[in-house]
Amino acid sequence: MLNPKTVLLHLNDRRRAKSLLDAVLPAARRWGAHVIGVGALPPAVVLGAGMPGAPSPIILDQARRDAAAIVKDLHRAFEESLSGSGCLGEWRVADAEDSSVSEVVLREARTVDLV
Repeated sequence: MLNPKTVLLHLNDRRRAKSLLDAVLPAARRWGAHVIGVGALPPAVVLGAGMPGAPSPIILDQARRDAAAIVKDLHRAFEESLSGSGCLGEWRVADAEDSSVSEVVLREARTVDLV
């Protein structure tokens, strides 16, 4: 097997972030791989409101605000782990504005060697 040169790590849970990073970074260092950390924002929920045909939707974006806080924490954890790992990497935020979290993470995954 050839060594992957790019590794994508989707982080979405504060509780699991350290264990995922601890599993991925040593292997990436051995391979000399570039690690791409990805946090994803879910789409906003839009509900119709008012009389039928009335253009006054209600946008529920509390989940997006909560996810943005989580992604910020995950970014910090990624950078802290990366700094002591001997690996090179980058952090990306995938925004599922009009799709789903899985779709935007898969879109990021198309350009890497290993997910």
